[in-house]
Formats: sequence, structure tokens, C-alpha cells
Amino acid sequence: MSETIGVLNPGEMGSAVGAALRAAGHRVLWASAGRGPATAARAKADGLEDAGDVAAIARTAGTIVSVCPPHAALDLAREVAALRFRGAFIDGNAVSPATAREIGRLVEAGGATFVDGGIIGPPPRKPSTSRLYLSGTAAPRAAALFQGGLLEAIVVDGPPGAASAVKVAYAAWTKGHAALLMAVRAFVGGRHRVELAQGMAIRRRDGGDRGGLRRVRTTRGLPRGRRRGLQGSRRLEGHADAAVGGGDRQDACAVTVTRG
Repeated sequence: MSETIGVLNPGEMGSAVGAALRAAGHRVLWASAGRGPATAARAKADGLEDAGDVAAIARTAGTIVSVCPPHAALDLAREVAALRFRGAFIDGNAVSPATAREIGRLVEAGGATFVDGGIIGPPPRKPSTSRLYLSGTAAPRAAALFQGGLLEAIVVDGPPGAASAVKVAYAAWTKGHAALLMAVRAFVGGRHRVELAQGMAIRRRDGGDRGGLRRVRTTRGLPRGRRRGLQGSRRLEGHADAAVGGGDRQDACAVTVTRG
């Protein structure tokens, strides 16, 4: 069944998500107030209709999909909640599970039904390249909205925060793994060859304990870009801890997914 859906906001990812919803047969709105010409051009190219402002979307749409820079996700949720939007609010932003739950509390206090989401992959312009993980009681209905489009929706068996945990776990693996490989390559190719050997020896002695891994992951002597990559992977470890409330990190990935 076709619905009217608002997308906030049509950046590179958001506009592609809107196009995927259009391909699934829905009317898709966006709000031009406060947005620049590049955003307007993307929205027009993808066939999104300009509702003018967020208030107009809240009055017209049955579902709002939030896809914005992570730092703006809470403020956007507050704006929608203040408008007393009573439809489904799908948060597709790259935020921690704790932030996702806070977004849920905000929009639900305003009367909306919250669905936690996490997008893995590039903007969905080709088939089988991107997935939207969804969690919460209304996740199956939200997933059905994307059937027939280029963004594959997958329901995670869990409460709000579970879909964001999948996103964090995936990012931790891909970015952390890449950073670790760069570190190993830098050590092998540079003056840390001996230190790498010592680190691996400690790792073997401790049966794979993370003490050896820390030695390999030191940023000393690495180019600045690689140093930032390693430090970023350490920040992701903190998100993983938050995802499971400081418990066993393996639990962050212990979720069941079903096709939408």
C-alpha cells in the first residue's frame, strides 16, 4: 500500500533512501526550509516533493525517516517531537544504541511510534549493495515500506537499540580490522619490525590475550592518517561497550535478523 513518507534530510544518503521509497511506490516529501541548493537539486533529481518545512511533513506524512549527520540526530528528533507527530519515526542515523534509545524516548513522548534503524553500505543506487537493519515492535511494518526498492530492509529481533548495535558492530569490525592491517604493514615495513615480533610473541604466550594486540596497535611512528584510523577503532570499542551496557562485547552481535 502506498504511503506518504517524509525524509529528513535528503543529503547523499537521505536522497537515495527517498528514491528507494519512491521505487517502492510511495509519495516522498522533504523540507526545503534551511537547506541549500545542492540538497534541492538532489531531491528534485530523485523525485522528492518539497513540503516546505518539517511542520508540514509532520502534518502530512504517516512515516518520517530521519537520515542526517549523526550530531544532528537528537535535535531533529526534538523538533519532530515538539510538533506532536503521531506517525512512525524511523531513525536511520549512525548513532550509538544509547543515543538511539534516547531518540526513541523523545519522539514517543511526542506521540510517535519509534523504529530504530542502521544503514550498512553506500547510498542505495544499485541492487544488493545496502541494507537497513530495523528493530522495535513496529520494525516489521517499517521494513514492508521498502519492499520493491533498492534498500533491503532486515528486521532485527530486539528492542530499539538492537539495530544500531548491528551498525556499531559492523563498523567496529571493518574499520578496526583495516586499521590493524595498516598497523601491521607499517611495523613490518619500518623500524618497528622487532616490536611487532615481540607483540606477537606476547599474544601467543597469553593465548590470544589482548595484551599482545595492544602492542601491535600502538600508534607511535605511524603516519597521521593511519594513527587516526587506529584511534577511531578504539573509540568504536567504547560504543561496543555501551551497546551491551559494559558487558560481554560478543553479546552486541547476538541478535536474530529476518528478512523484511
